[in-house]
Amino acid sequence: MMQDKPLGKKMAKYAAVGALIGIPMPFIGPIIGAAAGAGYAYYKNNKRTGGTSARY
Repeated sequence: MMQDKPLGKKMAKYAAVGALIGIPMPFIGPIIGAAAGAGYAYYKNNKRTGGTSARY
């Protein structure tokens, strides 16, 4: 469970950046931008750790 704390911080950071980028774009919006940013952080973490099954 402690391994997820750095991932959560990265996801929050990328979500904030995605939301800021998505604000001026009416077809994306801040919600989708935040989801895309958090998804990107999750993808980078899984790529680095070798997937979710490597943690169990």
